[in-house]
Amino acid sequence: MRTLTKIIFLLIIIIGLLFESPVIVISCGNHVLYEKPLRGELRVILRYVHSVEKTPVIEVFKVKEDGIFLEKFLWQSFGAGLPLEPINAKARITEVGDFYCMDSIGENLGYEITAWFIPENKCEIHVNGEHVVKLDGGGLLTIRLIHIPLYEAVFKWLFGGVFNCLPSKA
Repeated sequence: MRTLTKIIFLLIIIIGLLFESPVIVISCGNHVLYEKPLRGELRVILRYVHSVEKTPVIEVFKVKEDGIFLEKFLWQSFGAGLPLEPINAKARITEVGDFYCMDSIGENLGYEITAWFIPENKCEIHVNGEHVVKLDGGGLLTIRLIHIPLYEAVFKWLFGGVFNCLPSKA
């Protein structure tokens, strides 16, 4: 019986080393704001005030196992760094309420995106409709999709590791 237990334990370790689990990590500087295993797709929304135009901007991302995709971009004025035309052949610009909306973008941005925000941007981060945090102090925001060994994901899940969401309601 001990031999069977050892074999099962060894198989679990081997499987844990061979397979990986995708994890989404949202951080500002060295502070992790959100870290969860990715199951299916997540929608991440950044809402902020444009630093030059002083008008609202909304960016919508879809996070999947194969990367972070820009899905939609909404803005209220034309000016510094804001789009004047669609960024690819699939995208289209329409008016939605008080916003211009570029949707159907589907642009794969890779596994990591970064954006610098200042306090005046009042950047808010939402994941799947839930408010995660407001960056009152600004900083370098990073959204990253990483893959960690399955054994590490299970260990962290079992023992309350980094898969804790640290909400900061503002």
